[in-house]
Amino acid sequence: MDKKSTILLWIIIILTVVSVGYTFYKTVILQDFEITDKDPGGDVTE
Repeated sequence: MDKKSTILLWIIIILTVVSVGYTFYKTVILQDFEITDKDPGGDVTE
């Protein structure tokens, strides 16, 4: 690849990582979600 394609690829990768990290921070850290494995305690009918 030439130099411009490599730079563009790195910019896309960095923006993707930043976007995923920011979304994770907003939804999990700021809203303080707990990921648990709890049984709802009742029968679930489908």
